[in-house]
Amino acid sequence: MLLFLGINAALPPHIQKHHLLFDAYRQKQPSAKNIKKYLGSVKGPTGEVLYHVMTHFYTVQAAVVLHGHSRILFFDKSWKQLAYCEVDVPEELPDKIKKSSLCFKYAGANNQQLEYQVLIGAALPKLLSTGSNCYTIHTK
Repeated sequence: MLLFLGINAALPPHIQKHHLLFDAYRQKQPSAKNIKKYLGSVKGPTGEVLYHVMTHFYTVQAAVVLHGHSRILFFDKSWKQLAYCEVDVPEELPDKIKKSSLCFKYAGANNQQLEYQVLIGAALPKLLSTGSNCYTIHTK
């Protein structure tokens, strides 16, 4: 299964090519999932783009078991990948960017839907909290 969420023509050709090649490989595995979502850009105080942010969830077949991988990808303003953060489950991926903050959804008391926000500044943090866990941001 292949899904594109929020991907549009604004992505530069070298990013599109990389993802299309990866998708072509992934499509050979019929039970595999490959879901990418462009969240938007994090902007500085004067409105300049600091980072573009995408989420990526995919599965890999290993014998009879599917292994899932959930990542947050950070690109600079010219779409060069700067860093990534791998989280445990897709539910820990942010679902949007609001005022330069990554927004994570989680269930509170009585299963009410709550939102946790992490502000992203001019420098990427070394650690990222999703509200339930803390993860290292790996730089390229």
